[in-house]
Amino acid sequence: MSYHDNSNSIGVIGGATIFAAFLLSGGIARTVGADITIVFTAFLWSCAILVVAGVVCWIVGRAGCVSLSLTGSASLVLIWPSWWKVLDSIAAGDSDKTSLLGSLFSQRDSYSPFPDFGPPVEWYNDSLFKWGVEATLISLLIFCIWRNRRHY
Repeated sequence: MSYHDNSNSIGVIGGATIFAAFLLSGGIARTVGADITIVFTAFLWSCAILVVAGVVCWIVGRAGCVSLSLTGSASLVLIWPSWWKVLDSIAAGDSDKTSLLGSLFSQRDSYSPFPDFGPPVEWYNDSLFKWGVEATLISLLIFCIWRNRRHY
């Protein structure tokens, strides 16, 4: 019988996960035209909140006093504001192609034959949209709390 030390494999798995998150956030940043560091920060914050929510579901859920919908809606309320800077970056066209990280995922600038008539109106960058989505998520959380109390 052999004894295996799993401390190295946990580090490798953690490093591979962070590297995969970096590549995924780089792909997202390249696709939407945002700064990669802002997307990476929002992506890591989202992953951290989801891991904490998963641990809460696993620990508290064993007692049967929390539902997945309640934990998920609470997670969304906490995650959504971290993506506001990504929306700001998309609206500003902050795809930082001069930095080392930005040059790894930069796209070629495409030529447009149409003249520039000024910046378009970005509805997704409006504070009414951001706070409206947050209010909707909070309403969903309140509904899930009410439903959870009614069932238990």
